[in-house]
Amino acid sequence: MLTYESIREAVKREKGSAGLTPLPADFFTSAKAYLDKKSRLRTKDDQWEQDQAKRRMQDLVELREKKILMGALYFVRSGVKPENLTEDEYSFLKSLAEVIKGWQDKKKGMLEAKVEPLPVVAFQEDVPRFVGIDMKNYGPFKAGDMSTLPKENAELLEKKGAANQARLNNLKA
Repeated sequence: MLTYESIREAVKREKGSAGLTPLPADFFTSAKAYLDKKSRLRTKDDQWEQDQAKRRMQDLVELREKKILMGALYFVRSGVKPENLTEDEYSFLKSLAEVIKGWQDKKKGMLEAKVEPLPVVAFQEDVPRFVGIDMKNYGPFKAGDMSTLPKENAELLEKKGAANQARLNNLKA
């Protein structure tokens, strides 16, 4: 049977360990039963013990949560599952791991995003200075000039016949 002393010892072991410490499979169920029993008793000593046990249990849960959070990150990166998880904690770890994996996939996609090069245009006629779609100033350009422009601006100038997109595929460095 779980006692206040066994809860204190569990917290002490958890604080002193870098990893999760082993707990009996029914530890949290037993702790709840213990706290429920103490709440039905009306003596001052029982009330004090219940309050202290609740605080200790809160400490234990928070310590283990922190370790599970770090363990989930390590699990996603290495595939090594933390030891000494209760069944509920393992469910929590798997949920965290899914979220972390999703974030890492999204982050990877952001970091590997392909940046399309700006098109090079050859001007067929003089074009006065203008503000591009990216809110930057371009020009003025004279017929025969070449420049890079945002794709939308290059397409508009080409449509108007003022410039042609240069084909640089065959050039060698």
